[in-house]
Amino acid sequence: MTKSLLLFFLSFGFWSAAQNKNSTDTTSLALQFDIKKMVLGDMNGDAIIDTAFVKMPHYTNEETWGDCKNGGCEIEISFSYTPAKIQLSNAVDAGVEAIGDVNHDGFQEIIVVPGWIIGCWGQYRFYTEKDTQWNEFGRANRYICEEEPYANCIVKRTKDYLTVEEDIIKNGDQAKQKKKLKIPNK
Repeated sequence: MTKSLLLFFLSFGFWSAAQNKNSTDTTSLALQFDIKKMVLGDMNGDAIIDTAFVKMPHYTNEETWGDCKNGGCEIEISFSYTPAKIQLSNAVDAGVEAIGDVNHDGFQEIIVVPGWIIGCWGQYRFYTEKDTQWNEFGRANRYICEEEPYANCIVKRTKDYLTVEEDIIKNGDQAKQKKKLKIPNK
């Protein structure tokens, strides 16, 4: 469906709800589209720019963050080029970034950074896709409130390992340490 056609249907839905003078129809229609889009680049070598879509949870009350509808604060990440999805609990948002084809299977690997309502400590989660399924192959604790490319945490790539920089607390201060993540086979 093209963007203009989608916008037409959305606009028609809002107009129709307004004609019925029922504000909850307008609100519920608006809340059905909590999806964030991120351009990843060409993930699978087909020369088409691919996109990640993060479907975020709805709150039972927009003024009470963290109280999610349908039993939990969970996100689902889908992609324009594959049916494979990533589902994470205890998250209300996420960032996704491609990091290149680190295992040389023809598909780029990704870093997913789940977000919560408050706090700056989180994890970078590293994924590879195989047989239309995402598999996590490592995590690094990170201070996630700094706005920088996620791939900046990668300090070295070898045939078998990614060496990443991880944030820790040492003697009461924030410090960095290196962590090796084994790259999965093709």
